[in-house]
Amino acid sequence: MRSFLHRTRRFLSGKRTAIAVLCLAIAVKFIIQISFFTIDGDKSSQLLAAKNLAEGHGLTIGTVADTNLSAVQYIPMTGWPPGYSVVLAPLILLFDHDYKTAALVFDLLAVLPFFLYLWLLLNYLGLQTWLRNLFILFAGFFFYPFDPATCTDLISLSCLLAGFYYCLLRMQEKKTAFRFLLLPVFFLFMAGFFRYQYIPVALCFPALFMIAGRFNKNKNRIRSGFAIFLPLLVLLAGLLLYQQYATGAPAFINTSETGFFPANLQRMYPIVPASFFDVETALSAFSHYTGTDYLRNGTILLVSGYILFIVFVFIALRRLIKKKGQLAGPADYFLFLGTGVSLGLTALLFYLSARNSPLQSPLYQPWTYIQEFRYFLFPVLFIQLSVFFFLFNRFEKLSRSWKRIAWVCATLFLLQFTQKAIVVTRLLSSPEPFYRSVSYQKNVRDVMNVFDSAKKLNPGQEVVVASPDPVLCNLAGLENSKALYFPHTLSKPLRFRSGKPVKLLLAIDKSLTGYYSKYLDYPVEHPFYSLGNLYFYLLDAEPN
Repeated sequence: MRSFLHRTRRFLSGKRTAIAVLCLAIAVKFIIQISFFTIDGDKSSQLLAAKNLAEGHGLTIGTVADTNLSAVQYIPMTGWPPGYSVVLAPLILLFDHDYKTAALVFDLLAVLPFFLYLWLLLNYLGLQTWLRNLFILFAGFFFYPFDPATCTDLISLSCLLAGFYYCLLRMQEKKTAFRFLLLPVFFLFMAGFFRYQYIPVALCFPALFMIAGRFNKNKNRIRSGFAIFLPLLVLLAGLLLYQQYATGAPAFINTSETGFFPANLQRMYPIVPASFFDVETALSAFSHYTGTDYLRNGTILLVSGYILFIVFVFIALRRLIKKKGQLAGPADYFLFLGTGVSLGLTALLFYLSARNSPLQSPLYQPWTYIQEFRYFLFPVLFIQLSVFFFLFNRFEKLSRSWKRIAWVCATLFLLQFTQKAIVVTRLLSSPEPFYRSVSYQKNVRDVMNVFDSAKKLNPGQEVVVASPDPVLCNLAGLENSKALYFPHTLSKPLRFRSGKPVKLLLAIDKSLTGYYSKYLDYPVEHPFYSLGNLYFYLLDAEPN
């Protein structure tokens, strides 16, 4: 057994192995990005704004009014920072307005800085070569919650990791050149440029810098923290002021009721278990094979997630308190900054969840911030890196109890790796090739086919798509069709009028047809087409 482990370590420590592992991890992430590529949710809105920017209409969403379906109005995009749309617009021009290919290429390119800064962080921590390569391989096969319906999860996390890495270098005072002040400022700003959530999180880094300098009585560190904080604050404030000027809102405006909602804090995603394995797959499999209640098991998992998170934070803080704030060496800097930022990010999500009522929509389940796994991406990566560094890398120095914990963690990582390797293998061997990249996912392709059918049935006549679902309207805009966005809740009837002959393709969820029949004149029982619970009605607009 020892001989086998020795040979395995030796193999994983080779230079060629390192290159092969890195290439394999990137290739697997490419396969995952391609296989699950779609245009849905937030991505559809930001991609439409990028398309309009490339066509000279600015960061806008094109819409029509029910009183004049033939006239397009371009309104500023709100709800998201401009980063994705600004960066994607040149790619759309580069690919001759093929927005699907441009979006896919962006998703693939975002993989590269992710692995680059993971590699640099692992080298900074001084992991043994075989463990570094093993982590890169594990990260390649781990299904981090980069939602295919969003577009900034991976790139914003990569920017945050880059800022983390350069702050660590600066904190250790190994890199004192001026550019090592500019680099953390640039990457932390870019994290906020792509994602509003990371604006307050980015400011945690220089704040922690100054706190560490205060405890260590290190004036250089305090000055470095201030030198990062001030330009970063100016840049982020400038971004918010620009958003206020261009869109009328400095950031995302939550339209739900504000107050104090402590019940929202009961369902935090179990991020510690989720750092080791796919909790949803494990929960379903466990409930199925044991015949136990799925909801009860889920409740136990949520409670255990809270407990494990508190334990993890306690262990990290205990180590820092023992040192009385006297940080020395990469391990201390990594633990201090990583724990501080993870706690800051978690506190932000808790505040937003407690402050705002669950987001209600007739199309989706009630939602709060701490239920969203992808919002915890940085803490998840920090937990994984901590396990590899503090347990696996120092295994020989651990006590017997900690060695047992390390073996449990290693077993969970191995099971997760095996399960996801099987999933990737199935993707490669599926009847429909995984490289259907420039196509939509099936549900979106079906919607686009309905749009095309409506156009073919009415040659020479414009077809306008109308729906309370903004994604359907975004898809219409991406395909150069006019779209009417109307709210989920109506207070008065809509009368569809146009200055020229227009066909209106009305798309409504089956469960809402009764409600909208009070405000819209359409044949409820006779849809033009149906896709599952989505009903389409083809109507004539009244002349103005």
